[in-house]
Amino acid sequence: MATLPRSAADGMKPRFHTQREYALGYLVLSLSSKEVDHLADVLRPAITSLGGVGCSYLDIGCGDGRLTSQLSGMFHSITVYEPNPISFSLAQSHLSASRAQLLTHNSVFPIDDTLNNTVETVLASNVLYHVDKSSWTQFFQAIASVLQDGGTCFVALLDDRAETKEFVNRASPNKHIYSARDLIELERPLRALGLELLNIYQISPLIKTHSLDASALVADFFLGNSRHSPSTDMECTVEAQRQMMTVGMSNSQNIFVYRKRL
Repeated sequence: MATLPRSAADGMKPRFHTQREYALGYLVLSLSSKEVDHLADVLRPAITSLGGVGCSYLDIGCGDGRLTSQLSGMFHSITVYEPNPISFSLAQSHLSASRAQLLTHNSVFPIDDTLNNTVETVLASNVLYHVDKSSWTQFFQAIASVLQDGGTCFVALLDDRAETKEFVNRASPNKHIYSARDLIELERPLRALGLELLNIYQISPLIKTHSLDASALVADFFLGNSRHSPSTDMECTVEAQRQMMTVGMSNSQNIFVYRKRL
C-alpha cells in the first residue's frame, strides 16, 4: 500500500489547487506552448524502448489529462491523480474515451492509500514545484514503493536555462522555482531508493499567447498561481507578457528517466 510518509506530507508547499486561476493558468500555458505534444513526442518512444507498452501507468498530477490521453493506447491500465477540482474534471472528460482500465483520484497529493497495486510506468510532470525540496526524497520513496522492479519513472522539471525561470527570478527574487539542477543534486539518495538515472531528455516549448489576458494568466501561474501573489517587479512582469505575445518565451524542460533496479 503506497502511503506518503507523514514527514513528506508535512513538507507540501501551500498550493492553489482550489483556485480557478491555477487551472486556467495551467490550461493557457499548456495550450499556448503545445507542451503536451512536446512531452508526448519524447515519452512515446522512450516508453516503447523501455518495454512499458501494454503495462500499467500512473500519472501523478495529470493536469487536464491531455498528455495521458495521448499515451493511453500504450497501457492496459491507467491511474491518475489530480488535486485541482477543475483540472480533475477536465481530465475525466479527456480520459473518458480511453479503452484502458481507468482509475481517477482527486484526493491527497501526491499518492494516497487507495493505490494498492504496483505499476510499471510512473509520470510526475511538473509536480515537484508543489513539494518542499526537503521532502523530495520521501516523495520518491512513495513512488519507489509502487513502482515494480524494472519499472520506469519519468520526471519533468524546468531547465535551468528556461526563460520562464529567468522571468520568475527577476520578477520575484524571493521566490525560488525548482529546476533540473535541484533534482540532479538528489541522484545519490534516489539511487539508494533503487531508482537509477538512465537518461535526461530536453524539450523546448515556446509560450506564445494571443491576448493580454492570456499572457497575464501565464505570468500569474509562474509567480504563484494566483493574482493575489503579484510580482515585486511589475515592469518585469509587463515585459514578460509582451514577450509572450510577440516573439514568445521559452519554457524548456528536462525529462529525467529513472529505472527501479531489479
